[in-house]
Amino acid sequence: MKIGLMFASSAYTTAEECAAVVEVAEEVGLESLWAVEHVFVPKEVTTPYPYTEDGQIAGIGDAVLCDPVVWLSFVAGISRTLKLATGILILPQRHPAYVAKEWATLDRLSGGRAILGVGIGWLREEMEALGIPFSERAPRTDESILAIRSLWGDEPSSVDGRFHHWDEMISNPRPAQSGGVPIVVGGHARPRPRPGRDHVRCLPTHGRPAAPARGPGRVPCGHPLAPGVQAAVPPRARG
Repeated sequence: MKIGLMFASSAYTTAEECAAVVEVAEEVGLESLWAVEHVFVPKEVTTPYPYTEDGQIAGIGDAVLCDPVVWLSFVAGISRTLKLATGILILPQRHPAYVAKEWATLDRLSGGRAILGVGIGWLREEMEALGIPFSERAPRTDESILAIRSLWGDEPSSVDGRFHHWDEMISNPRPAQSGGVPIVVGGHARPRPRPGRDHVRCLPTHGRPAAPARGPGRVPCGHPLAPGVQAAVPPRARG
């Protein structure tokens, strides 16, 4: 089993803390650090939080939530072996062309250590404030995954979807990893059969690992990381 540190970007939010956690994580052999995302949050959350029994989330307005791509880029420059992952990036809130560019660049500069974890998002207020209809988040995510993979391919990319359109576009650099950056889909619900999902894996965000999905179009739950595992890593370097 490979063990990663979840929620790292909200627990270690200064340069000194990042350097300390990277040093200890690589020393003890952790596989990866995982960053989370909310671009902003409402003062009063009314959307039910899907990971607690009462639907409440405490303290989200006080949490320091660094931008995950910037945070992982900083970590890439001070680490040697750690994989650099999101758990998760809220994909429907981002344009896939920018995501493809950012993650190909991160993968190239880190020597092929990137893992793109994506999800559809749960916070209605955040998404609608960004102009994204909450009801469209799942199909936007599916289309964006296909678009990102297309931009990482060997041929010029053409996309003619419901939300995104372009013809014969080229995005460089390409990811360092053969086949592109691995994409994992995080969430609390069993994946449904959807076009384009045969090339991604799922990352359960809490509880016990989900049983492998089976049948045509199902997503194998295959990333070898214990979901929800957090390691006891001191926030500051030892004196």
